[in-house]
Amino acid sequence: DIEMQDTNNEDGEDVTMGKAIAPAVTKISKSWTESSAHVPSYSGGKIVMCQGRGTRNLYGNPDNEDHQQTPFLLAPCMGDLTILDAWRGIKARTLRQGVSKLSTSLSTGDNDDWDDEQEDGLDGDAVIAFALSPANDADLVTASRNSILRHYNLSGTPNLSYTGEDGLGAAKVQKILGKSEHKLPVTTMEFHCSGIFFATGSIGDGQVKVWDLRGGYATHSFFPLSGVRQTANRGTVSNLTWCDDISKLWLAIGREDGTVYIHDLRHESSQQQPLAVLNDHVSSVTCISWANPGVWDTFITAGRDAVIQTYQVIEEEDTDANKINRKKKKTKSTGDEANKQTKFVYRRMHTLPIYEQIEGMQLFSTRLLFNNYQQQIGKSDIIMATAGSKGIIRIWKATASEVENEDESSTGKKQQKLLSKFTCISEQNESTAFGEERGGYTSLSLSKNHFGRNQSISTDHHTSAAEQLIVADAEHNISFYDLKPTTSQSGKKKKTSKENQKEVFGLALERTIVGHNDEILDIKVVPNISISTTNSEDDETKKQSIVEDDTMQPKKIAVATNSAQVRIFTLGTFSCSILSGHTKIVLCLDVSPCGRYLCTAGKDKTMRLWDISTGTCIGMAEGHTEAIGATALSRKLGRYDVAGKSAKNGAGAFAVTASKDRTIKRWNLPGASALKKINDEGETALELST
Repeated sequence: DIEMQDTNNEDGEDVTMGKAIAPAVTKISKSWTESSAHVPSYSGGKIVMCQGRGTRNLYGNPDNEDHQQTPFLLAPCMGDLTILDAWRGIKARTLRQGVSKLSTSLSTGDNDDWDDEQEDGLDGDAVIAFALSPANDADLVTASRNSILRHYNLSGTPNLSYTGEDGLGAAKVQKILGKSEHKLPVTTMEFHCSGIFFATGSIGDGQVKVWDLRGGYATHSFFPLSGVRQTANRGTVSNLTWCDDISKLWLAIGREDGTVYIHDLRHESSQQQPLAVLNDHVSSVTCISWANPGVWDTFITAGRDAVIQTYQVIEEEDTDANKINRKKKKTKSTGDEANKQTKFVYRRMHTLPIYEQIEGMQLFSTRLLFNNYQQQIGKSDIIMATAGSKGIIRIWKATASEVENEDESSTGKKQQKLLSKFTCISEQNESTAFGEERGGYTSLSLSKNHFGRNQSISTDHHTSAAEQLIVADAEHNISFYDLKPTTSQSGKKKKTSKENQKEVFGLALERTIVGHNDEILDIKVVPNISISTTNSEDDETKKQSIVEDDTMQPKKIAVATNSAQVRIFTLGTFSCSILSGHTKIVLCLDVSPCGRYLCTAGKDKTMRLWDISTGTCIGMAEGHTEAIGATALSRKLGRYDVAGKSAKNGAGAFAVTASKDRTIKRWNLPGASALKKINDEGETALELST
């Protein structure tokens, strides 16, 4: 009913007298609470996976005694450490701020000039290096810009790990170890597998210090030897690696000048002279590893000089030390043979050029791989993965064999292990590879739990593979890759030269976490609609029916983030897939009402049509002379199945683009059947016509 009402505004003025007013409409609440948010969580640097004790109570202390475990990633982000939920792909908390400030600290535009503000203000507490203990995944040591070393406990224990009664505050500092005693900032840190010792390295002078976490003091200090290699960046530490054996205290130091120093902390002369100095690299050494657990007879290094060096570690008599000991004793004793000192010699076996700067190298557990690939992999083989400037993950294999050599120091023969050159047995698919033109990969790690056994993380809360690679790229995306056996059956697609039939296994992209978003220019929700296919009465044609259900909530969103790539986020986990094809920034996008297609347009003057389920570009429209600022897809569901001449004449679905050249163009779509054929058979994207 319509009635006459007298209503005054805030100033007391009559604004409705004598006017007909419709019945009151239910108002939408003005108070909104966010259910989830994706904010910047990674700004570059090393990434560490935590799957041990530190996974408890990530989101605060529970009311009951059931301590929820949530594996997470530690990732640097704008002077802080992000604790990134590895299941949901979102920022759970930060080291310095906790949970409460996630929505306001980095999600607003107040941090656009963060770098300049921090440089002017010199935030002394900004975290620039960190290390997590592999022994318990809980002890964390950080180095700040003011050279202060801090010890945290991320075990999730109430009233111990985090501040606040509910455990939502910042992480508690367990101990301040004091100044790092380095002349310049600490840039590299690494824990020994025992969790007792950790090493710190700095830039410039290249000093490396070893610390005892229990006492909070430095036990050793190492400097580069003078006269070994004189360069402008002599000594700057680029990598610190401990031998993954709790009974050994071997520390390898890689430097920017291409040298590798190997120290044994139990050796009497470790302060003065390293066990070995390797000079085979000519540029920064970024990756170091010992191979063959329990034996450690193989040593591998890689760097930005685009080569992999392989060394054989041989234990032999230290004649110099034994001569000195004999002179000190002056008399021979019956126990001389038993008291002879030995030393480890590193002999270079192979130099493998791979023609890309290596930023990450990981060795797989051969035992786990042998169980799944017994015919292709031997128990003594070495399997490793590399990633670098070309943006492609490669899997390498080296075969070990034993030969008998005469041993002069003993009677009889001695077994000597020889390692073949590494050969590439698998390579990342071009469709999922990040690529060199976008900046390549910046780091590579392997998921492990605190017992040393490799274990993967999956979005549905169960392990999806025996081992899982975690790779970060130049755009701060974090991707998870599973090892999958290659199928012997050939599909419809023709294999390229890179898709070798002899590949033992391939790399399957499990998901991607976007660590940092640029300015968001456009966003669309992808409808979640069920599409069923049925045969017609003559069984010669198929008919698709679209089922709309209000209970089917949207699961994905499409986002344009001021770049040439478009990102498809999965709501809930914020896992992301990236669509690459545009050559310049994408300004606008739209999703079809059936949820199958996405159209994007931008500064490259083209509009592209994508199949959302596969991420394949199935159509492209060219004709504008300036950047395209707006695009849209028609809204009638049934029109997307219209094909043939009807579609060409405009009876089917269509896309519309508006450009800076002051024109609006309509592009007819050929129909779902024709677009599906392009997608299935891998044909070139269809050129759309106006």
